[in-house]
Formats: sequence, structure tokens, C-alpha cells
Amino acid sequence: MAYLRIASAPVFSMPAFKRVPFAGVFGSFARGTQTDLSDVGVIVGLEESCTSDDIDRPDSIYLEDGLADVWGRPVDRIYITPNELWGHALLERRYASLKTLLCSRIIFERDEDDNVVK
Repeated sequence: MAYLRIASAPVFSMPAFKRVPFAGVFGSFARGTQTDLSDVGVIVGLEESCTSDDIDRPDSIYLEDGLADVWGRPVDRIYITPNELWGHALLERRYASLKTLLCSRIIFERDEDDNVVK
């Protein structure tokens, strides 16, 4: 887990990802059961007014590609916003997002953000 945290720090510090307050890994890497063939499941928190289109733009590096490059593994990425957890998102989407978030292990949090979900 420490390797994922350290290796991903330069990616999350890029200006394109300044609206990402936290990220965590889920799935086999969070459970410690990954194999050589495992991808890395990443749940990425976005600020309230941010959408995945703000992060994955053609004029910037795609987060999924940047993490795959530094980790040397495929990445399965999920974005989550406060609205998906507490707003008007479909109940099934809220449940899946909350379950993934609760089962994740934090690998990045913005230092100046006092509202990081832990």
C-alpha cells in the first residue's frame, strides 16, 4: 500500500487534479489479496462542483493513464462526488459508491482539505 501511495503522489499533485481531495484503493489491493494479474481499483473523490469531465479532459493527462504508468498495472477508476453520496443520485448508485468508499484504503488526501472522508 505504501508503494501505491508514494508512486501516485506526483500524479495527484499535477494541476489537472487540484479538485481531487482524496483517493483510495478498493478491491484486491485494499484487501491485500492482489495477484500479479490484478488491476488497481481506485475510488477518486471530486469536489462538489466538479465532474469527471473536469478531470479527464483531452488537454490534460487522464488520471487513469497517469496512475497506470506509475504503478505499472491497469487501473479501474471510479469517481465519486458528495452529491452521489448525500444528494439526489439513484439509491443503487449511492449504495455502490458508499460501499466502495467504506471498503477502500486512502492513498491520497489533499493536505489543506479538512473535509476529507476517512
